[in-house]
Amino acid sequence: MDGTAPMPQFSTQKNDVGWFRRLQFLRAAQERYNLFLYRKEHEMAQKVIEIVGTSKESFAKAAENAVTEAAKTVRGIKWARVAEFEMELDGKKITQYRATARIYFDIER
Repeated sequence: MDGTAPMPQFSTQKNDVGWFRRLQFLRAAQERYNLFLYRKEHEMAQKVIEIVGTSKESFAKAAENAVTEAAKTVRGIKWARVAEFEMELDGKKITQYRATARIYFDIER
């Protein structure tokens, strides 16, 4: 066994209306299982915070800004997950990208 959860088989055909929702569900389930395995292996508690990063350039830069900002005050950051993407618009023009990142870090004892 390679340490990953067996995934249920769903249709991922583009004409299948719910394929994207099922894909999101599967990714979230895999993430929860991987977090479970990580915690079990390391036997420690972690805390999760949400930070919103912004950028005028891209979603990637917005996510990077969120992690950079969190790292200024949080020690022991282990990993981050981008939970949401948003855009601020002015008509048809994108004025700002936003990425909501979940930051996972160890609780110090």
